[in-house]
Amino acid sequence: MQNSASKSNESGAIKVAVIGLGKMGLVHASTIRPHPRIELAAFCDTSKFMVQSLRAFLPAVRFFDDFRKMLAEEELDAVYITTPTGSHAPIAGECARAGKHLFVEKPLATNLKEAESVAREVRASGVRSHVGYVCRYMPTFERAKEILDAGALGRVLGFSAVKYSSDVLRNVEKSWRFMRKASEGGGGVVNEFACHGIDLVVWMFGEPKGVHARMESWYSSDVEDYVHAMFDYGEFSGWIDSSWSMQDYRKPYTRIEVTGEN
Repeated sequence: MQNSASKSNESGAIKVAVIGLGKMGLVHASTIRPHPRIELAAFCDTSKFMVQSLRAFLPAVRFFDDFRKMLAEEELDAVYITTPTGSHAPIAGECARAGKHLFVEKPLATNLKEAESVAREVRASGVRSHVGYVCRYMPTFERAKEILDAGALGRVLGFSAVKYSSDVLRNVEKSWRFMRKASEGGGGVVNEFACHGIDLVVWMFGEPKGVHARMESWYSSDVEDYVHAMFDYGEFSGWIDSSWSMQDYRKPYTRIEVTGEN
């Protein structure tokens, strides 16, 4: 692969930019900034408040309000895309075409067609990409996957999974997470929360033969706050139950139980 990454490896620094200065953009920036081999070179966001607030503390970092301008002017190796879900695929596609390695916050896109388009761009450009499904890298779930793959449970008979939090307990419509249209948000509990549990299920058991789901809107008028989905694997089945409106879960809670013949 011939791109700017090889140049920065010679100089000892990987130049990185973060697109989107919301909560997750700030989390990722604060995580990668202390790394000795990473240079946090640029931020991109359309919020004047966020730009002005951070510029005073990070004088060495360049700020942009247009990611295309940033790609044209900064010699970057990689980008973190932490914008609202509806913009993930278009931004990721352009960054891949520009030869930049990608970290995209979950989910990759709002539909399969968009996700497949990004995958084609990544393959054609030869860059590396990653989607932020952090649960796969938690020691608990890593060990569970090892036990499952080792066949310790024997033939799988079924599974159950839950993903709960208490983030939405009243009518809230101002955030993009509560907008269905991809151009405005691409939100809803499936895209923005349950996807972590769904990713674990697919990682552990593979692609199901079929899915049947029921969704409910408890507090949101345009998106769902609750989902219960059944996964059919032919020889066995399982389910996931997820909501960000469960009052007794102060922190995000994830559980998977697997029943095997052993």
